[in-house]
Amino acid sequence: MTVVVVDENRIRELACTLSLLDINFYRRLELCDPQFKAVKRLCSVCYPYTAPLLASLNALVSYRLNCRGEEYWREFADFTIDYCKSKTINTLSECVKVIIEFLSKSQCNTLFRRSKINRLLSVIRHGDVDAVYVWRLFSKNPENYRVWLSKRLNANPNAKTIVFAIKMYYYGCRACLDADLILPYSIPIPVDKRIALISYTSRVISCTHNCSNPVNTILKRPGIVRRVWSSIAELCRVPPLHLDCLLWTIGGYVSKSKHVDVNRVVEELLRHVGVEYKSKVIPIIQELLSRPL
Repeated sequence: MTVVVVDENRIRELACTLSLLDINFYRRLELCDPQFKAVKRLCSVCYPYTAPLLASLNALVSYRLNCRGEEYWREFADFTIDYCKSKTINTLSECVKVIIEFLSKSQCNTLFRRSKINRLLSVIRHGDVDAVYVWRLFSKNPENYRVWLSKRLNANPNAKTIVFAIKMYYYGCRACLDADLILPYSIPIPVDKRIALISYTSRVISCTHNCSNPVNTILKRPGIVRRVWSSIAELCRVPPLHLDCLLWTIGGYVSKSKHVDVNRVVEELLRHVGVEYKSKVIPIIQELLSRPL
């Protein structure tokens, strides 16, 4: 029987290294995230309060994609910009209609289309609200929006798409409403394959007993992965959803190739955040990629 093992000492070691960077680094990196850039493109054409909601609803159905996440979010932005140019969107139900229409035409999100549409419809099953209401809910405390959304979907508030929806709503707020928000530590990281990859290559999680595919094995234990990264986030003093931007970015390199050029990763990161972070970024990338696949 395969057993997933968490290395508590390694958690502390990695958190110590990650603490070299403060929240300002992560917030700067977020501005370069392809998902953030996609949402930012909506700001000039969509109603500012609906842009975060559109991004958040799209996050709810962003799973089992046919292409890489970066490409999918570009496709979403292209479609939504054209839609906003032709129609005014003010309410939750109108936003749901947009995402359903997008799903019907998406080339990157074709699997389980009917179940995804039903999921979106369940968001409005208990009544419609305007986009400003959702903004007030979120801006008072992002946890309020997480609880509200999970209840409407009858879903686990820690589920990957729920917490990812929080992250994308936050991106929309930063991009379109100039909101200066720090997300709470209580909201965990969305566990996907990239996070599972970094959980393995950073040596915080391993598996034993004939574990032929450690990454997939780790991915099947999202609760363990969430707990590990929430612990690291607390120790390095960076909330999980902000830490996620770095992990997801590095995980993207690992997902492309088993042999990652650390120097190239460092170079590309510094191009986004500035060379002043070089002495801190190098040991962090080395630690995150300390075990080969």
